[in-house]
Amino acid sequence: MSSTDTLAIRLSQLRYSWPQQQQACIDIPVFTVAQGERVFLHGPSGSGKSTLLALLGGVARPQSGTIHLLGTDLTRLPSATCNRFRADHIGFIFQQFNLLPWLSAMDNVLLPGTFSARRRHQAGDLRTQAQHLLTQLDLSQALWHCPASSLSVGQQQRVAAARALIGKPEIVIADEPTSALDDARQQAFINLLLAEASSVNATLLFVSHDARLATHFDRTVALADINQPNREPA
Repeated sequence: MSSTDTLAIRLSQLRYSWPQQQQACIDIPVFTVAQGERVFLHGPSGSGKSTLLALLGGVARPQSGTIHLLGTDLTRLPSATCNRFRADHIGFIFQQFNLLPWLSAMDNVLLPGTFSARRRHQAGDLRTQAQHLLTQLDLSQALWHCPASSLSVGQQQRVAAARALIGKPEIVIADEPTSALDDARQQAFINLLLAEASSVNATLLFVSHDARLATHFDRTVALADINQPNREPA
């Protein structure tokens, strides 16, 4: 990809080490994802996948290098500005879902609109879009106003996906979202996630240790192929 304005994600000379560790656990010379692309990133447990996602979300800061998302270098943003950028432009699906257990399914889905005026505006009518997403993700209307803590794992997963997609974020990042599901439910969930991401032209970075899921995506990337923690610094 020659033009950076068609890239959703561009990492360059990215290095990160945990405190008190000299050896970098993330050392990525270059990695790019095009706008609208659906990428499957895989690697075994402990390979640095969650650390990379923390960097992409601006939760962790690298020792060196750049993280360009939608043309903005996160490494140059103050923490508060970085937090606003994440809320405005990135939808996360966490491995443990991170729903607020005392809130209803519907209220969990609406949360991004509380933190981001941009996503409220993008949604048009936030509640209408939440209803649409929950319907498309096959969550029964009878469950919309039940506390998240009362839902099954599969139901919580669909709520988490709806929360990530509401307000049409340009980038959706999914961290091992199917790890608790059997094969049949995995396939159904991925199909629904891909369809919903495509409907809003979101870039999707799907991270998993399960390489069997790769066939659903535009491109497959092994973290070991882009992460070179033993190389000499540039």
